[in-house]
Amino acid sequence: MRMLPLRAMTFLLIATVIHAEDWTTTDGKTYQNVTVVSHDSTVVTVSYVNTSAYIAPSDLNKAIQQGIVGTAILPISSLDEVTQQHVLNDHPTELKASLPGSNAPEYVKALTDLCSQSPDVRSKAAEFIRDNHLYKSTPRHPWEKLAAGLKIGESVPEVIDYLHKRGIALKLSTLSRTNVVIHFPLDDSWVLLCAINHAVLTEYGIYEEPRETIVVPPPQFSGFWYTYRINGEAMRPCYYDRGKPMNVEAR
Repeated sequence: MRMLPLRAMTFLLIATVIHAEDWTTTDGKTYQNVTVVSHDSTVVTVSYVNTSAYIAPSDLNKAIQQGIVGTAILPISSLDEVTQQHVLNDHPTELKASLPGSNAPEYVKALTDLCSQSPDVRSKAAEFIRDNHLYKSTPRHPWEKLAAGLKIGESVPEVIDYLHKRGIALKLSTLSRTNVVIHFPLDDSWVLLCAINHAVLTEYGIYEEPRETIVVPPPQFSGFWYTYRINGEAMRPCYYDRGKPMNVEAR
């Protein structure tokens, strides 16, 4: 298996149109080819592609800038009743990462606290997970067997179709200096990265990347908003100005 270099990459969300849906929220905004990324009881994070046309890897960045491809965090209450039930019933949020034996109850409590609206509660929960080594990764070997079925030189649709038939959906695309790298979450511990050059598979690799928790800040929140992965690792903070995310780096 050829391994991918992970430096100098910027992560951007892209949705796959396989088995995706169109949603219209209560304010009249429509999202096409929606794929559920994650949700809790109050909000759902989705990726979308507002076109039925295939987007070539070389056109991905332009599509993101134009808003054709992107992500949205939507209140569950903004969806019609049928869609709400679909999200809550067909996209369960239970954790798949293996829990660490006798410490499982403490880990579940800490994971719940990672989703708290309180920054202090989230920070303490992340520290507790790290200090007590509560996170345990799932086995890697089943995913190695799956990835062994990929073939260098396959087209993007062939790669996506092979993985989709095995229950693996595309979530992210990474833009590096020379490649588009497609990101396939495998479970709560592992991801498969596939490098695409000239619309064919050139490299691939499996990497540990614990699932991130998504917590939406309160309305009109201003400042840096910190969230964490399920292993207690801090994600890059996002700066908000009166509830709107801004492109500001933390120092």
